[in-house]
Amino acid sequence: MTESGKLVVGHNMILDIAHTLNQFCGPLPETYQDFKAMTTAVFPKLLDTKLMANTIPFKQEIFNSSLEELHKAVQLPPYDLPPVPPKFSGSGYKAGSASFHEAGFDAYITGLCFIAMSNRLGLLCATGDKTKAGRVLADSHLVQPFLNKLYLMKIADIPYINLTGEDLKPERSHVFHITFPKEWKTADIVHMFSSFGYVFVSWQDDTSAFVSLKEKEMAPQVLEVLKSGSSFRIQTYQNYLDTKNQASLVNCGITPIWKRCLSLHPMVVLR
Repeated sequence: MTESGKLVVGHNMILDIAHTLNQFCGPLPETYQDFKAMTTAVFPKLLDTKLMANTIPFKQEIFNSSLEELHKAVQLPPYDLPPVPPKFSGSGYKAGSASFHEAGFDAYITGLCFIAMSNRLGLLCATGDKTKAGRVLADSHLVQPFLNKLYLMKIADIPYINLTGEDLKPERSHVFHITFPKEWKTADIVHMFSSFGYVFVSWQDDTSAFVSLKEKEMAPQVLEVLKSGSSFRIQTYQNYLDTKNQASLVNCGITPIWKRCLSLHPMVVLR
């Protein structure tokens, strides 16, 4: 598969990729960047139909991107799903057999969904032969925007991993990191932020979580009202990242540039 360079299509495929790498190539890397490098070395061309279905223009027409519901959607207008019968009579799958969650059948249906959505792109972009329902091949430039991006579940502002480029860096000034006693529940955190409207709580572990405000314009008031105390500590998302990165530098033995400057020029005064 690696040597062929052919497109590998999957649906919500990040775990499939991880298990395949771990079972057939070697232990998964410890770092995120190494995982991306390993994945692209083994699979130079990937396409996730889950991401495709959740991206414009498809997400305006497809309202449930689970594989079974996606297959139902692409069998109806404005999609035109061509018949793909088994090569040999009595073997393979038929689209109507509904053997979902069986690996071979899911792979077959994923391929059908990819064909239908690709052909839909061809019609929308008026590049395909109308008599062939806008037939678009796997190497078409129309599918390039979806290549080498793995769909991520439950991360609203980072919908995918970009295997061959920079990941999205969303603006998160409305997100805060808090630490608190292990006895706290989600209701306690929601109550704590009640004066700032609706919040979404994403637990990190038993004593820490991220809290994001729906009303983003309220963010500047949070630290003024909720000051860290004996029972909890609150900081902005950026401060959390800075602290985490600083700790990583210390743990790996790398001296930050400003400390190296001070060691060379002790008279330097930081302002």
